Amino acid sequence: NIDAAAVNVGRFCYTPVNGIFYDEDMDGITASFGNVLKTTLGHGRMSSGAAGYTDFTTGRDVTTMGVEFGYQATDKLALKAAYFDLDSKSATLGVNQVGANVYDNQVYELAANYTFDKNVGMWAEYLKTEKDLQNTGKTGWIANVDYKGMDLSKKGSWGAYARYYSLPAGTTLSTTLDLPMYDKVGIKAFEIGTDYAVQKNIQLHVAYADGKDKQAGTDQDVKMVYSYLRFFF
Repeated sequence: NIDAAAVNVGRFCYTPVNGIFYDEDMDGITASFGNVLKTTLGHGRMSSGAAGYTDFTTGRDVTTMGVEFGYQATDKLALKAAYFDLDSKSATLGVNQVGANVYDNQVYELAANYTFDKNVGMWAEYLKTEKDLQNTGKTGWIANVDYKGMDLSKKGSWGAYARYYSLPAGTTLSTTLDLPMYDKVGIKAFEIGTDYAVQKNIQLHVAYADGKDKQAGTDQDVKMVYSYLRFFF
């Protein structure tokens, strides 16, 4: 921390808002400050999830500068907003993956999180890009309902979620969501999943998703059963 600001410098995991647009390593800097209204400024090189690279050594990366705001409106309601200005560092990344200049773009996010009680909460997010990529649209959204919640310190604790999303190609540079094809042609899908603490600090995640791509004229089905086991030390 520097005075009242929390600063990250170097390579670190960067997850603005809910991670729908980006949840991956970044080489750069972020600075966060504020209490009631929290502001985070960031600048750096993001990896491209669409191209499958995360090591920043291939030239297939994207520079961005962005700003994120977070506001705790009430005990139950939290609001977030973000803006990102993207600049592709690869002359062929956009052309080969999802259309010309895919990462020379601007992205906007608006999100709200509401907690009903100790067991039920929901969040929703609206995303917009300046460019319509691959005829998948400029606007997208996601809505998510959570039930209970896994506590890694307690064996047997669990949580579940259900969500629906409709996301154009330009809104998911390297998304936290698991279904493939987001960055290539966008996606619209329904997903359910659960997390379970098998033992203390051991997480089992299982999810099922059913959707279609958003590229005009293709309407390709995408279905997935996804699971992983994570150990925390």
